[in-house]
Amino acid sequence: MAAQMTRWAADAYDAAKTAGIRPEISELCEHMGIDERATKALNDEMKKRPDTFKEDLEALWIGLEGARNTSGMLMLKVKDMQNGTFRGMSALDKEVQDFAKKYRLDAQASVKLAEILDKRDEPKEDMIKIGKHLERSNKPSALMMMLLRNLREGKPVKDPEYAAAIGSKVHDKETKTLDRNPWNKEKRSRSRRRERERSRDRDRDRDRDRDRDRDRDRDRDRDRDRHK
Repeated sequence: MAAQMTRWAADAYDAAKTAGIRPEISELCEHMGIDERATKALNDEMKKRPDTFKEDLEALWIGLEGARNTSGMLMLKVKDMQNGTFRGMSALDKEVQDFAKKYRLDAQASVKLAEILDKRDEPKEDMIKIGKHLERSNKPSALMMMLLRNLREGKPVKDPEYAAAIGSKVHDKETKTLDRNPWNKEKRSRSRRRERERSRDRDRDRDRDRDRDRDRDRDRDRDRDRHK
């Protein structure tokens, strides 16, 4: 009986603690391990943003993922909302959206890119240079997160100095170009033909060696029989 009353009291405390918190916010904060103070601050601020509630919440899910101190990070986001500098998903302008779609960036990389480009002096030029890197990568979102470190520190985007990875946009383009070239097709055909001939030669040599070993074993057996 005492244990049941204790459980009822705990449930009542949790219900009172989260009273008035929107379920979407409660779900986010419970998943991220956000403390009570930050949860209430977010809930109070989001009441003032009904028009962008969905987009803001989506951006928070992405922006808080992987943070070391999620409660502290959330409080910074709340301050951004209060100062009018918070960028939700709806704040991704058309150019960044098109850029993200072109280079197959995931939502997290897209949001963080938009946040940082907003503080850069020449965002359009940055996107052109970033695109040269992304088109050579078969993991563009992961590469984008690496490039964001330098962008965040105000460093310039350098031209790529590495070959295109297999599966990247550049590699796919080069492969299609090679496939359309009849000379390359003929070269590949000759190469395959030579490889088949070499394979047949290796099989023939292997069979010949096997027959030679078999004959040698028979001769050895006959010699043993004669000397018995």
